Amino acid sequence: MKILLLQSIKNVGKKDEIINANDGYARNFLIPKKLGVPATEKAMHEKTNLEAVMSAEIKKLESLKAKMGKEIFTLTLKTGKDGSIFGAIHAVEIESALAAHGYKNMSAELERPIKELGEHVVLIDIGHRIQGAIKIKIVSS
Repeated sequence: MKILLLQSIKNVGKKDEIINANDGYARNFLIPKKLGVPATEKAMHEKTNLEAVMSAEIKKLESLKAKMGKEIFTLTLKTGKDGSIFGAIHAVEIESALAAHGYKNMSAELERPIKELGEHVVLIDIGHRIQGAIKIKIVSS
């Protein structure tokens, strides 16, 4: 029986691959556990449509990544009269700045909070395993 795998299975096949499985294995294991579906024309058509949608989504995110990379996001930190810094910039604040510019549902990846004034490069997880880098400028308030 031809089966379209919905998940990767060790020693069987990878996700979205069509395999020839024994009828009993397919009916008693793969299909009930939703690891695969019979490779009918309908299933193949749905797979093709899903691939087209994912491809369009990835292109959109790549263009968003390029657009974000050209911008500089400005954030403020409180500083004392002597130049000492109070507080830090966390990932949540960077994500809020992104959302204010229209870049929603993205997460900033910081090893530690930023506690220095000036320009910094921050990695952003855009989605679908796409990462981009943005520049943030931290100024005193």
